[in-house]
Amino acid sequence: LFNTLNSIASLISIDADKAEQAILDLSDLMRASLQQADNLSCWQQEKQLAERYLAIEKYRLAERLQVHWDTAQVPDQLPMPHLSLQPLLENAVLHGIEPSLDGGNIRINASYDNNRLQLTVSNPLPARTGRSHGMQLALDNIRLRLHSHFGSSAQLLTSSTETEFFTKISYPCTIKGPTGGA
Repeated sequence: LFNTLNSIASLISIDADKAEQAILDLSDLMRASLQQADNLSCWQQEKQLAERYLAIEKYRLAERLQVHWDTAQVPDQLPMPHLSLQPLLENAVLHGIEPSLDGGNIRINASYDNNRLQLTVSNPLPARTGRSHGMQLALDNIRLRLHSHFGSSAQLLTSSTETEFFTKISYPCTIKGPTGGA
């Protein structure tokens, strides 16, 4: 919140239109965060919130933050726990992009096949010691909500290589009502 407010303050004199859009994006994120986290949302809403969050971070990090989406196979109405994608991206920015002077790429890959969502968020893994406790709390919270909504076959797993960190979500679900691509 404080980083965002500082970014908006600096944008006001440089680009008032961007500052206004950042305030609107922040407003939507704050409204979403005040809703009950145990509710179900849908892919379209979760992606839109994530895009708004990333737009705010882009104002702050500029070219240091690159984002690549490969999610066209995911139907808009696919059920997702409320605020499950945005915290993954926040972790990717906080732990993968911010510590690096050069920044890096965040990749979001998702598919829906055989009534199962497969979602992977990847980000650079800068050299560091220790693991952030805050990151684990966010992942544990999402994991609990996935299990609550989709049962024991829902998974949230993490892995890494020497240079990249991966968060993978997988869960079974069916879509009710009209569907569409994201």
